Amino acid sequence: MYEIYTTDESRQALTVFQIYEGIGEWFDLPKKAIERFGFSFGK
Repeated sequence: MYEIYTTDESRQALTVFQIYEGIGEWFDLPKKAIERFGFSFGK
């Protein structure tokens, strides 16, 4: 992460967190036919 967030100020954006449940989508954009995948986790 130090290569991406090179200053102390920019590293303030980094926060540790835990998610217990939710829904989301994952996209694979480089492919010619874009792949899309939905998922859920938790309860």
